[in-house]
Amino acid sequence: MAVPLSVLLVSSFLYQTLGPSSLVGVAVLIGIVPIVERVMAGMMKFRTQLVALTDSRVELVASMLRGMRVTKLNNQEEGYLHHISKIRNQALVFLRREMAVWATTLHLYW
Repeated sequence: MAVPLSVLLVSSFLYQTLGPSSLVGVAVLIGIVPIVERVMAGMMKFRTQLVALTDSRVELVASMLRGMRVTKLNNQEEGYLHHISKIRNQALVFLRREMAVWATTLHLYW
């Protein structure tokens, strides 16, 4: 509720100061809102997938640590390390995608 009110107040002050030319800036501001919403939705999708992978990796490490004696006796360290690395690499894919979207949006603003 505060954002539309702020935009309205700032737009009215700009109109009083600059005149009708300020309406172009307001139109651009309003036009960019759907683009920002789509970018943020994409970033949230990547973040959700990243959090799910991170949770599974943490759960795997916790189970390995809980059963450390069994893990060591059965020589299962390499298997756990392989699974952890596999999950971490999958998480890095989503992290790279999220950072690429972030870098692209920053580049558009500069």
